[in-house]
Amino acid sequence: MATYKAVVKSGKGVVDFEVEAESIEVAKMIARRRGKILTLKKTNSGGSLFESTLTVAERQLLLQNLSNMLAAKLGASEAIEVIKRSFSGNIKKMADKILKHMESGADVVEALERIGSPNFPETVLALIRAGSRSGETWRSLRDAAIFEQEIENVRRNSKGGIGIGVAGFIAAAVVTIATKFFAAPKLMESDFFKMAQDKMDLTVIDILADVVGYSMLFCTILFVFLFLLGGVGRKVVPAFADSIVMKIPFYKDLVLSKNNYTTLYGLSLLIGSGVPMEQSLSLTAQSSPKGALRKDLEKAVEAIKKGKPWAAAMDSLKETDKAALSVSADREQISNTLNLLSESHKNAYARVIGSVGPSLQMVAAIFLVLSGGILFGYTMLPMLQVAAQGM
Repeated sequence: MATYKAVVKSGKGVVDFEVEAESIEVAKMIARRRGKILTLKKTNSGGSLFESTLTVAERQLLLQNLSNMLAAKLGASEAIEVIKRSFSGNIKKMADKILKHMESGADVVEALERIGSPNFPETVLALIRAGSRSGETWRSLRDAAIFEQEIENVRRNSKGGIGIGVAGFIAAAVVTIATKFFAAPKLMESDFFKMAQDKMDLTVIDILADVVGYSMLFCTILFVFLFLLGGVGRKVVPAFADSIVMKIPFYKDLVLSKNNYTTLYGLSLLIGSGVPMEQSLSLTAQSSPKGALRKDLEKAVEAIKKGKPWAAAMDSLKETDKAALSVSADREQISNTLNLLSESHKNAYARVIGSVGPSLQMVAAIFLVLSGGILFGYTMLPMLQVAAQGM
């Protein structure tokens, strides 16, 4: 997609504007809609290195206002035009960019997808995309804005806790390593400690230092493993990685719940809007990321073709969730049940994000106390032992 600078003459006079198009022929076609082309030149399409992006608050305003106008049956292009006239700064610039994509033939959802991250994160786009397939784009825009705001509030509250927890863990590791391998050997080489060697017994402290050191090493390896499993693993072998993640309490909600929310949310909207069950499952499977839930959706489609209950094929859902779907009598009830399930996944994700900080702080506090005990054991305890026995 390249950017072209167009100058046209119309009934309103001579105007200049930018056009985003795949080729100069497409750019000419778009420019002619506004009048007679005087000049059309390709500009630097690379963008500015310091180009500002939408903040969370600005994105909320844009999506909420667009949702309100679409719900009132105002056309998408007109709604974006109103936003462009009503706001300034980044929102105005973004509305202009959306309009340029729409002028090149994209609808409003496609325009947002073309702009993409960081202005419109993938989670936001996934929700909007899911809702647009059901014909209720306005609702998906509203729900995407609400979801992001809720998650942002949780992240903002937990961010400080996570930072403190990580910093505490690192500090404990530094104290333990420095005490065990640097401070203690230096002290043991001093004349005082050499003279009192037979009056000191540091066996317990040595064992404690080894236990704490290996425990911290184990925790570090575990954190790295979980990080790679939830990141690289889910990209390389998504279904296999998800099958492991689902067996890990707490972590499965952190990794899977957000995707489960957007996927089940979209499925509920499709079914509720009257799309046949098989087609709804198929469309949702095609648009969802690779992994256990997508595999389940594909299995559910096959189950319907064979005349079997589709909910029974959803192995990634809890038994209680499958039971609730199995007893749903009609399309509306199934849609409502899926919507409730998606809400439960959203709440689970928010709950886990909110508890990560305090959990890390607790682990860090334990290791800090133990590392402090090791430092005391190697520095003060020998002196106390020597003083107790008399030098």
